[in-house]
This record gives sequence, structure tokens and C-alpha cells, in this order.
Amino acid sequence: MPCFATDRASARPPGARPSHRPRRAAVLGTLLALTLAACTSPSAPPQPAPAPSLPLPPPPPPASRPIAHASWSFQRLANECRATARAGRISLAVIARSGHPIVLVLSPVGPLPNHRLTLRFAGAAGNWAVEAAAASTHAAVASFGPGDTGLSRLLIMLSGGTVVPEHPATDLPPINLPPSGADGANWFGCVRRTRN
Repeated sequence: MPCFATDRASARPPGARPSHRPRRAAVLGTLLALTLAACTSPSAPPQPAPAPSLPLPPPPPPASRPIAHASWSFQRLANECRATARAGRISLAVIARSGHPIVLVLSPVGPLPNHRLTLRFAGAAGNWAVEAAAASTHAAVASFGPGDTGLSRLLIMLSGGTVVPEHPATDLPPINLPPSGADGANWFGCVRRTRN
């Protein structure tokens, strides 16, 4: 509804002298301000601030491969000492022969595009990594290394830990090896004899 301010000064008869002009001007200014304030539409209520958007949850971690738990068996032959850790269909064999380096044979591995994979071991006694080459579509063979290096890596492995076959084309799980105990210590004596 429109509001009108009354101009009282124009309602005076011509020639009449205003009295109390300063006071009347102040009152008129106040009335004008109040009238304008009453005529303006009320301000809109403040809009609530938008709720902060919650960050997206992180993607779930990739499913880890289940660990294969192996158990040891030991053989002592005339010219060969063999230890085998089996976990289901997976076999990890250590073979020591007179006049040959100590080797580690992992099977089955399936086809490897570059015919190589890394075997990485970590245990309480230490860590090591060796490169294995595909001997066939069913096995990969790695050398423990010459002399004391090979014997040291073998002792670390017999103390227990986990072997991880690393290759993008293979889905072999990590292989947990328990400590080999007294049987492993006796078998290691057989290995030492092949080094003489």
C-alpha cells in the first residue's frame, strides 16, 4: 500500500510567518524518516548457509591376495639335499647338489611374458630378493647365490617368514613358511656337506 508524506509547509496561508521553524523541520525530518521506514518492505530473512559438502569416502583398498601357509618336508640323498615347502598346489623346493649352486624352484607359475619374476623374502632373521627364470610353463628357478651368500639366504629362509612372488602376470599368493626347527637344522648340515 503506497504511503504519502504530508507537506505541512505548503498548507500555510500565504504571508504567514512560521514559528519554531527549526523544531518543526526536525519533527518533519523525523516523521519523513519514520514514514519511509514504514513503507519499505521488510527485508528477506537471511538465507541459511549451504551445508558443507562432505568429502567422498576413499575407495576401498584393493583386495589382498590370501596367504598360502606352507609346511616343510626334508630329504637327504647321496648327492642331493632337498627341502620342500608345500601349500596346496604350490611347491617351493630348495635343492642343494655337490658342485652346483643352491637353487629355489617355485611351481606352478604359469606362463611369464618376460620369463622372469622376483622372489622377495621377509622374515624375523632377515630379508632378501632373488630373480627367478622360467624353466618351463610350470616352474621358475632362482639361485640363492654363491658361497656364504647362498648359505646365509637359506638359513634366513629356514628361520621362517614369507616369500612373495612378484610378477604382474601371476596370481600366486604370498607363501608363509614356518620355522623349520630341528629338522631344518639337521637338513642344513646335509647342505653344508654338499659345499665341500
